[in-house]
Amino acid sequence: MNKIEELPNRIELLKKMPKNAICAEIGVLGGDFASQMFSVTNPKKLHLIDPWKHETDGSFSLADENFPQEDFDAMHRNICKSLGFRPQIEIHRGYSCDILKEFEDDYFDWVYLDACHWYEEVKRDLIMLLRKVKPQGWICGHDYQIEPGHQGSGVMRAVNEIINDGSAKMVYIDRERWVSYGLKKYNYPIIRYV
Repeated sequence: MNKIEELPNRIELLKKMPKNAICAEIGVLGGDFASQMFSVTNPKKLHLIDPWKHETDGSFSLADENFPQEDFDAMHRNICKSLGFRPQIEIHRGYSCDILKEFEDDYFDWVYLDACHWYEEVKRDLIMLLRKVKPQGWICGHDYQIEPGHQGSGVMRAVNEIINDGSAKMVYIDRERWVSYGLKKYNYPIIRYV
């Protein structure tokens, strides 16, 4: 039986991640957590991936974080200004499913997933990350809980499926209101997704 270590917050989760590593935040929004990732983990390379795009249809159009396009453009400009000057940081504006295809398999040491929280999108991202994260690497993320009416419920379902199929094991979970998790990817997942 796998024992899950409880952490007080997601900063403590960051402290458990490899230093001087190749990592990514998927779902950057305003960049606050990206700044924390950079300062706590001192990455060799940090990829920031987000479309910064207002949606008019589809599941994300219903999300609380579906801001007007002008706000997303301002967020993107601010992140480019505050973080983009660092040589270790690379900013990618686009959907995770498209951007992640650009990386070779087994590229990332670890990632933090906080993009769209609807089940289908989370599952798609996790399946892609099982290919893009190195064996024994880390897939971490946010909003692992069941809360009626909150889109985070899709996160828990998708993450649990990845655990139950033998592709990864839950190692860390925090006690914040919006729960973060840390999955350790197995060397070779039992279920290989196409």
